[in-house]
Amino acid sequence: MLVKLVLCVLLAHAVAFAQNVTRIYVDGIGQKSSLEKAKKDLVAQLRKVKNVQVVDSPSQANVILSGDGEIYIKGFYSLNPRSGISPANGQPVYGGYLSVELKDASGATLWSYLADAPESKDAAHELSKDIVRHLAAQLSGKS
Repeated sequence: MLVKLVLCVLLAHAVAFAQNVTRIYVDGIGQKSSLEKAKKDLVAQLRKVKNVQVVDSPSQANVILSGDGEIYIKGFYSLNPRSGISPANGQPVYGGYLSVELKDASGATLWSYLADAPESKDAAHELSKDIVRHLAAQLSGKS
C-alpha cells in the first residue's frame, strides 16, 4: 500500500513537472571556452523540442537550466598506424562531461543530469544531444 502511495505521489509530481515547464532560460554552462559550443548546441537542441520555448532572460522563464563540465582532447586518430599519436599526424578525439540542473524560479532543483562523452570528434554536440534527449523524456513524462 505504501509503495502505491509513493508511486502515485511520484507520478503526480512528474505530471505537474511536465505541465509547468514551457519557458527555459539557459544560464552559463561553465566558464571554460571549451563549453561555449556545448551551450550553443544545447540551445539549438532545446529549440527543437515541442512545448519548450528557449527565452533570452531569466525573468521570462519559469525554469533555468545551468551547469558545468569540461571538454578535453583524449588523443589523436590517424588512418596510418605508423604515424604515431602526435597532433601533427592525426585528428583530435575529444572526451568530456557536462552536469546540468534545472531549477524553478525559487531555486529548487527540479531535475539534474550528468552526461559524458567517452570519445567523440564533436563532444560538445554529443553532450548537448544526450542532455536534451533525457530532459525531453522527463518533460513528456516518459522517464
